[in-house]
This record gives sequence, C-alpha cells and structure tokens, in this order.
Amino acid sequence: MKKLIFLLIIFGGIISCTNNPSSKENTVKIIISGNSRAELEPCGCRIPAGGLPRRMGFIYSMEKSGENILKLEAGNWLFPSYNFPAPDAWKKTSDLLAEAYGEAQFDAIHIGISDLAYGFEYLLDLQKKYHLPLLSTNLLNDSGDGVFRPFYLFTVDGFRLAVLGVTYLTDDQASRFKTLHPEDAIRKQLPKLRKEADFILLLADMPVEKTEALGEAIPEIDFIVNTRHKGWTQLPRQTGGKAVFTYLGPEGQYLGILDVVFKSPGQPIRDMSSAYHRLDFSKSRLEEYRKRAGDIPVETYYQDNPGLLRTIRVYEKEVERQQSILDTTQNYFLWSMRHLDGDVYSSPEWEKAVNDVLMQTVGEKK
Repeated sequence: MKKLIFLLIIFGGIISCTNNPSSKENTVKIIISGNSRAELEPCGCRIPAGGLPRRMGFIYSMEKSGENILKLEAGNWLFPSYNFPAPDAWKKTSDLLAEAYGEAQFDAIHIGISDLAYGFEYLLDLQKKYHLPLLSTNLLNDSGDGVFRPFYLFTVDGFRLAVLGVTYLTDDQASRFKTLHPEDAIRKQLPKLRKEADFILLLADMPVEKTEALGEAIPEIDFIVNTRHKGWTQLPRQTGGKAVFTYLGPEGQYLGILDVVFKSPGQPIRDMSSAYHRLDFSKSRLEEYRKRAGDIPVETYYQDNPGLLRTIRVYEKEVERQQSILDTTQNYFLWSMRHLDGDVYSSPEWEKAVNDVLMQTVGEKK
C-alpha cells in the first residue's frame, strides 16, 4: 500500500513542505503523534483537522523528502478513553490503527492509559500481528517485570537518541495495572542511557504539573512530550530543570516535529525553537511583500509608503540575525507543530479503509 501512496504523491505533485533548518546530513526529523484518542476522521471543528488518512499522508510525504526521519507515537492513540470493560466495537478501530502504524513502520509507540482499555494481552497480540515497537518504561506485569521495551535507542548520522515512555495511573487504574513510579522507572534506565545517548526524549502520559516536576527532578532528560494535556504549543515550556516540554493538542489535530541538528558530538544541544520561529515568521512576511510587488523592485513598489519600507528593512535584519544564530550554533533542536488541516495530503487508501470500518461500525449499531 505504501508504494502506491508514494506514487500518488509524486505524480499528483502533492508534497507537504517544511523549512529545512540545516543540511539534511546533519539533521534528524522526529515526527511525533499522540493524544489522537482513536479519531479516524478530521474533527468537526471550524477548520476540520486530524484523522488517520492525513496523519499517514503527511508522514509518507515527509519520507519522500530524503531527510532522516524517525516516527514516534507518544500514547493515547488506540482507544477513545480508558473504559473497563471496553465496548467490543472499539476493536475494529484499534485494529485499523495498528495496521496503519505497522505499515508506516513507526520507530516507537508508547502505551498511554487509554491504550490499556483491553489490557496487556490485547496489546501484545497487536504487537505480534503488526510488528509494532511498543514502549513503556514503567508498566509491569503481575510478576513485576516490564511488559514492553523500556526504551529505544536510535543512531542517525552520529546522533544518538534515547526514547522512553511513562504513564501515570490514578488509584482506580493502578488497582488493575502494576507500575513503577515514573521517576524510579527512568532512573533505573539512566546508567545505560548516560553512556549511549546524546539526547533523551521522554513521552509522558501524565498531568502537566507532574510532567514539570519530573523534568526538574531528572536533569538528564532533554525533551518531554506530554500526551495527556489537550493544549498545544509551538514553543517548548521550561520545567525548572534542563528539560523542556510540549503538548500535542487534542484528537490528533496536530503532529509535533522535532528537528535536531547535530554537528559536534559531546557538545550541548540547545533549544533554538524561538530563533527558528522568528526567522520563519520574518521570511514569510518578506515573501508576502515581495509577492505583492511582483517583478517590480520592492523599493520602487513601496516608495510611497516609507513606513512599510522601514518595516521590510526590520524583517530583513531579523532574518539575517536569526539565520546567523542558527548557522553558528553547532548542536540544536527546533520544535514546531503541523496542523493537519485541508492543505495536508490525505491518503486515499486510508480514507477508504477508514470509511469501511465506520460503515461496519454503523451496521453493527443498527
């Protein structure tokens, strides 16, 4: 199916574009989905966004860019919520999502609380059926052993990334599932990760205040993606420690994109998201002014508007300044969010698959 989708993208000329922060050989692009709560279709919002076909379409488009791509699921993707016992009708949706993630070859898939609606055995069956790289650093079986892999290590062009995932359970949920406390579970893995990773990324299904506390308590963590909070942010927030954290928004309406530029091993990796967004905004404003001017020089076209010409000069200087900051920083990361609106390529193959499942679900309800 993926080969067919790639051909459709190429011949249809539909490829989503993003600004490249550096040369492809020094950059790793990490695409992160999460908190989609099994939503297969775009939301019924003022601007419909999200849905499985757009999520898959965007990922396939990015893979055609030639960049180094990693695909992560932060959790709470398989079911609408944590209900026990869960409705049988949810299984058709979850099976389709698992098939899609398996075909897209996600690199790590964290298990959030809503993903536990059918328990561990169901998840292990899906893992085997679709070859899913399921992840949890703190979920335990009855014997006290980890149910899934506690972390994943990736090396891309010399950049070594560790990905962990923790889930915070309420008292009611904890009565059904065993866990290590998130902080204890992470500290258990740190001796190995300190030696083998340049950057530690944590996928966290937990309340915001506990996310901040965790980032402050464990200085080795570099970046946290919260998959429980319904907000979203273009700029990472500080935790009080070294780590910064972000949200992914509700119902799978957004994908998070973490670009890591890594040129100098052993040196710190700085958060340059603010500089990048200032650069991107200034470039977009200049492009708009130049587009209006067409083939006429900007100075000539706006000669009767000296105030606007001064504004253009300010944007030009801002582009030069922010680009210089990025060019002279050896190691850095950039966080951005992609709204999965109507401008995003939507996979026709997955549109058909979603429609088939929805029709079956409606038929069963009747």
